[in-house]
Amino acid sequence: IPGITMRDLGKNPCGIVTFSHEKKQAADIKVELLKRNILVTVSRPNGTRLDSVRRNLPDLVRASPHYFNSEKEINDFIEAVSQIAIAS
Repeated sequence: IPGITMRDLGKNPCGIVTFSHEKKQAADIKVELLKRNILVTVSRPNGTRLDSVRRNLPDLVRASPHYFNSEKEINDFIEAVSQIAIAS
């Protein structure tokens, strides 16, 4: 998605993803997603201090899908993030 940077590392990532937008703050993205009934959290640098400082990370959006999320819900999430990113 243009403007979105995935921030997860590792060869075998799990379903939890963190990302940032080049212009939009994580808290603003969270609010926009909540308006669409999509729940995410904001991961702040003080929560992962060593990694955040070393990588100079901003606040990140953290999405934590689980076994009960449907494929449609995942696709709706991706579409919502795309719309929010483009609207910036």
